[in-house]
Amino acid sequence: MPALRTTTLIAGAAVVVALAGTGVAIGRSASSSSGSATSGGAPVTAPATPVSPPSTPPGTSSVVPVSPPPSPGGAGTTPSSAPTPTTKLATELAATFRRAIAQHTVHTVAKNVSKKSGTATFDDYDGVRVGSQHITINGGNVKVRVIGPTTYLNGDAKGLAIYGITPQEVQALHGKWLPLVAGQAGYRTITAGVTISSTLYADELSGPLTRTPTKTLAGVTVYGISGEGTGPGSPKGSHATLWISKQTGLPVEFDAANRTTTITETFEDWGKPIHVETPANVYGRPGLAS
Repeated sequence: MPALRTTTLIAGAAVVVALAGTGVAIGRSASSSSGSATSGGAPVTAPATPVSPPSTPPGTSSVVPVSPPPSPGGAGTTPSSAPTPTTKLATELAATFRRAIAQHTVHTVAKNVSKKSGTATFDDYDGVRVGSQHITINGGNVKVRVIGPTTYLNGDAKGLAIYGITPQEVQALHGKWLPLVAGQAGYRTITAGVTISSTLYADELSGPLTRTPTKTLAGVTVYGISGEGTGPGSPKGSHATLWISKQTGLPVEFDAANRTTTITETFEDWGKPIHVETPANVYGRPGLAS
């Protein structure tokens, strides 16, 4: 997930576009839809106070279950007997995600340290249907902006290489933002994690869940809920902990690690307005060749 913090997932998200008149042969999704790209740089603001329940952005999955999650092992049923510790913690975890979603906005910084891929940092401002992300990886940079149904991608050759975009293709873009819409290859992976629901979805945990004693993080008293990191933001087979503020009940930090990769994600500025500008220099139109 460029969005989703695991570089192994990014590599499978090759962007499929057509750069007309450049001699660059990139494929095109048959299901791509057309539409005019917006320009002018007008800021889009995500409200600090929600006025209605948040919707799920196109191409992403909702994170917050409205009932206790299935029991470990995929049985998909809630025990009829007295609740187990895992069931109680799953309910508590679901409540934490609901509180977080209700904030509508958050600033997150995730650091991925991999023995194979090096270090990548994902700096996000995530809203309900709007968000921005700055990725630094392998000495390169990538920027993503999500504004409603359109996701815009920009970066240098080193950064965009994580999506399978070649230096020749980067040169053909002339530094412009590439617009993507649902149906184009790469859209879903690039968009995921740049909205608040998909960011939290990336941090899902599975049982058996355990409660971790309180400690202090960045001056905040927190407790942890630990389990297997099964969301797309966690490395495979990882042990993960979501650290939750005892005062607000909102996530403060998410940690996940396996033998080769560690991820640390911090959360701050819950509910504060974010501003995302529609790029003025857009290449072509979403879903079409220029």
